[in-house]
Amino acid sequence: MNLLKPITEYLNLKRSFTYLKNLTFSVIFSFLFLLLFLPSPVLAQKTQDTAIKFIAETTEFHFYAPMRSGYASLHPLRKEVPRINLMVNLINNYLNYLIKLNKLELKRPLKIVYAPELTPSQEDMALDHVKIYDLGLNGLLQAVNRHLQKHEKVDLSALIETVDALSLIQDVSPPKKLAESLARMELKNLSLCRTSLEPEKDFCHIAENNFITVRPDKLTDKIFLLSKTSDITSGEILLGNADSDYANLQLSANKRYLAFTDALKPKVYDLEKYVPQDIFASKSNKILLQYAWSPTEPLLIGMTLDTKTEARSVFVYNAETQKLSDANFAKLPEAALYAWPLISPQGSYAAFTSANAVHLIDLKKMRVLPFLISVRNTIVEFIWSEDETSFAFVEVEGQSRDRHLFDDFDFRGSVIRAYRLDPATFSVVEDRAQTIQSRNTLRLIAFNHENRFLYLDGHLSIFSYAANITDLTTFFSAYLSPHPISSQVTSSASISEIESQKLDLKYLYVFKNLLRQDANIYDAGLNGKNQLYQDKYQNLWILGLDLPETIKQATRTFSTRFFPYPYQGANQVYFSGEPKESAAAFLNFLNFYKIKKFDITNDCQSLNMLADFNGQLSLWTGEIKKITGGKLF
Repeated sequence: MNLLKPITEYLNLKRSFTYLKNLTFSVIFSFLFLLLFLPSPVLAQKTQDTAIKFIAETTEFHFYAPMRSGYASLHPLRKEVPRINLMVNLINNYLNYLIKLNKLELKRPLKIVYAPELTPSQEDMALDHVKIYDLGLNGLLQAVNRHLQKHEKVDLSALIETVDALSLIQDVSPPKKLAESLARMELKNLSLCRTSLEPEKDFCHIAENNFITVRPDKLTDKIFLLSKTSDITSGEILLGNADSDYANLQLSANKRYLAFTDALKPKVYDLEKYVPQDIFASKSNKILLQYAWSPTEPLLIGMTLDTKTEARSVFVYNAETQKLSDANFAKLPEAALYAWPLISPQGSYAAFTSANAVHLIDLKKMRVLPFLISVRNTIVEFIWSEDETSFAFVEVEGQSRDRHLFDDFDFRGSVIRAYRLDPATFSVVEDRAQTIQSRNTLRLIAFNHENRFLYLDGHLSIFSYAANITDLTTFFSAYLSPHPISSQVTSSASISEIESQKLDLKYLYVFKNLLRQDANIYDAGLNGKNQLYQDKYQNLWILGLDLPETIKQATRTFSTRFFPYPYQGANQVYFSGEPKESAAAFLNFLNFYKIKKFDITNDCQSLNMLADFNGQLSLWTGEIKKITGGKLF
């Protein structure tokens, strides 16, 4: 037996440990040497450039957006991006003004960096850039003047020191000439009446020649009324500076009341008496989720979120009496409701859906009917008939298996269910003759006068971040549902009465204004000088289908399908009997110029939009037939 073996093994182990310890110290020392003595660019990983960039002739503004502080907080981009548009316009005009007076020689465009929470890229941390720490115009003007004195050749006596004086400088740059393709469309700029460089932020169409717009000014936002007569547009201030920012403009059916939000708190403005109305007390913690006007009465129906308790609550506000309904909305499962109020065509009812139930509010008697219908699976779409005696919804079973690819084969199937509503007793009966079952995706469009509904059926396999324009012609077929059971004579019913009727769908296009919910900033008009913030899905469907009898030219539905379904939220559907080239030309125009805030007039003849086609973010209008080169609707 070798008595020295344990001692030898111990010494070898100790030597190995000493070697590893020395090696570790060597590695650490080498790393510290590199860190301390080598030039920083060798080691430093370049910070990713995540700036939102505003680029004008003499000014470049880099904005590193802060993170949103919570679900119930204002999105930081919604208020700050329009304000930066204003700042860039004013400073760019200021520098152009000095240059034209031969008071300034600018070596290169002035770069302004605003990074309230994030670390800018290394390039933007250069000492010769203007760095600001808030969006106050006074602070910006002072910082720009200090930079000009230190880094540029400037006549100090020509520098402007007050924001009031800065705002009074007339636009010294003539409007950029419209691109030839835009000039052929004969688009009209409705914002030409502006007396200062205030870019448009939002708009609402009132009548043929009247619009309401929101603009940031040197303090906060203001609301303006634009009126067009012949080729002249005039403007007047409707509402002075906001507490925070104005948004969510919606006009009542009688065109007298404007619903809007200030810091997401819902309010109403009387356009005849020029009086704003607070729906909730000024100290209320309630902010808006969604709202909509009744199509027949000055009733605003919506849902709010309490920022402290995160409780959701339904409200009905009468703008004429300036009173909130005292109906017992607490009977509704408010925490589970989807926020969209689904109001019937004659304004008698407002429906809300939760995951697997339909809840009803009788708007005439302010009666609340929770759980009017309950089903086993998830309700994702809902529509009313024109006479309000019927409604239908799509129910789906299962869930997606992929985070990014929507494939309806992941689900167990879809069902359309139709119901008849008795307004006297509020009893509902399912019309099983109109039940549609499918392994594919089902999309409800609208009811006709016979209480038959038009729907789409097809296998949909598509990525959630689908392109802005998608041709779904080969995906879907269009059908008219069977007649209601009440109109079928079972002994002699024809096949056309008891089966769905396939329609001649020539084409189907969908335009998504947002690729995804967090893609909110766009250079609308491709001019580079202004950026447009948009956070609302606006999916536009054009069906190449001769307009079915008594179905409206345009219908609006909401989809509450979960991600990765690419067409969530509001879906506006239009019928067109014109060739698909006209539809493609119209959607290509929206997509190419990144038109994200727009509306189509009720007669489907004109398009209104926010765009920067010639140097200012403005409200534009144009005839659709001139945009497409031919009739579309």
